[in-house]
Amino acid sequence: MRHAMIQEPGLKADSEGYSIVFISKTLQRRRWLEGLLPSEEFSLRACSDARVALREILENEPDLVILHNESVIDGGLRHIQMIREATTVPLAVLNETKDDLTRIISLQVGADMVLSTDDSDGPYACEQVRALLRRVNVERNGHKTAGRSLTRGDLHLELDCHTVTWHGETVNLTRSLFKILHRLAERPMHVLSRENIQDLVYCDNVFVEERAIDSHIKRLRLKFREVDPDFDAIETIYGVGYRFREQTATHAPAKLITLANAS
Repeated sequence: MRHAMIQEPGLKADSEGYSIVFISKTLQRRRWLEGLLPSEEFSLRACSDARVALREILENEPDLVILHNESVIDGGLRHIQMIREATTVPLAVLNETKDDLTRIISLQVGADMVLSTDDSDGPYACEQVRALLRRVNVERNGHKTAGRSLTRGDLHLELDCHTVTWHGETVNLTRSLFKILHRLAERPMHVLSRENIQDLVYCDNVFVEERAIDSHIKRLRLKFREVDPDFDAIETIYGVGYRFREQTATHAPAKLITLANAS
């Protein structure tokens, strides 16, 4: 059996399975988790610093975050709260001790699951991860049949399925990019400020620089230019923000596929 490969933040995994950000200062524990999760199902990005990991989480929106509880002991409860305040991504704590109080408090402040590092519990921990991710997928897909949609010229959005087409071609977006596009397309020619975009993507207590917001717009344009090199419907209004320029439709929407989990 091949096992999950630990990757540095920002690198795209070869696996098409679930994406996981693992926060741990211990290389040995990273390797332990690498051996636990089959690479056919999971791809791992490892971060040794929780704040660096938070930026990775907000940028790439993994399916799951796992926080090693050596970090819980050393200010880790604050890290759990920080992650939970910034995102609803599923969060598991990898528990190094038999301390029930630490496990209970971890769940109380925002963790969805506590995993054991006991080698005898390894297969059980792997099944716990699978079960959590299955439940999350059910919740994400639970409203797909509602049928809400938005069309602006050649742009077509299925809001409940989180799918996008442009000129009849599917555009794969992360959830954050979909939020930005939806807000832009709701009111064509209305300017969306950088502050508006920050409110959409980040929580109120997470500070981000302007270039991080600009990066979201750049990634959004690049996704559209993968299917249409001449895409220019998202305009920059210098010093103000961004807006969507509505155009007359030239193609009917094609068959849709689901929203991508990573860019």
